[in-house]
Amino acid sequence: EVVGLRTILSEAFYKQVGIAVVRSNPAGRKTKGKFAPAHEYALFFGKSIQSTPSSLEITPKRMARFPLKDDTGNFAWANFIRSGSGDKREDRPTLFYPVFVSQKDSIRIPNMKWDDEKREYTLLESPSPHETVVLPVVKSGDILVEKRWQRGHERASREIDEFRVRRSSEGDISIDFKTRMDEVSLPTTWWDRKEYASANYGAAELKDLFGTKPFDFPKSRKLVMDCIRAAGGMETSGYVVDFFPGSGTTFDAVLRLNEADQQKRKCILIEQGQYVYSIIIPRIKKIAYTFDWKEGRPKNGTMNGLGVFFKYQRLEQYEESLENIA
Repeated sequence: EVVGLRTILSEAFYKQVGIAVVRSNPAGRKTKGKFAPAHEYALFFGKSIQSTPSSLEITPKRMARFPLKDDTGNFAWANFIRSGSGDKREDRPTLFYPVFVSQKDSIRIPNMKWDDEKREYTLLESPSPHETVVLPVVKSGDILVEKRWQRGHERASREIDEFRVRRSSEGDISIDFKTRMDEVSLPTTWWDRKEYASANYGAAELKDLFGTKPFDFPKSRKLVMDCIRAAGGMETSGYVVDFFPGSGTTFDAVLRLNEADQQKRKCILIEQGQYVYSIIIPRIKKIAYTFDWKEGRPKNGTMNGLGVFFKYQRLEQYEESLENIA
């Protein structure tokens, strides 16, 4: 349905903020004569040109990429010489400049001025007798290749404490800098956390609550929580609306987000299936009592839920209205 839904949403909303591919069934759903679907789509649209997605929580997998920590936060060391695409001097000539390194491995960025005609920097000072001039040049066989640094000289001067010097056994000097985790980075279009798998996590969450599997293909709570986060649900105590709540995962997700940050989000569900009475309302009551369930029973008799005030309104169907009028 993603093609039709995308068309409808594009007509109703001003801006397509993003479409994420969610790895919801790693093993793939069983099909005949077709590829086995292993993914779903999450569509995000905004009502104005200012609409932007919000950041997701930092996962352990992402945190593992920055294993070191200082007073500023988590980081990892990376070579200051650029690698990959656009890494040559001719690609960004303003990022090819000298760095002065002392015998005690301190770093200094000299004063320099850009020469447009020569397309290079003119040095306004010379290194001291105890300093070595280091350029982003690497050996490729017997050839020296002029590369470029990761950052410009002005920023490097401001962040000089973010650098370190390494010396090889032959005396060659390498410069590293701290790469830091961007805590406000935007979500990507590929969502592959294992907790998003409906077949595993969504079904297991319902089984914990009810002791059985009362609903087919329930959404993973972690997936719904991240959808709310990406849609700006962490910035306001507003409303979360779900027109097809199914097993009530959205209400569950909203209560757990409220519990995590003490906000007061409200949730509206619209559903026409009879499982409103058999699954959704019982699930709301259970989660309001406690967040910890196993095989349909509270874990250790704990009562750590937030409590909840909810009301439901039943609208008559068209045929029922006609019968009542008669």
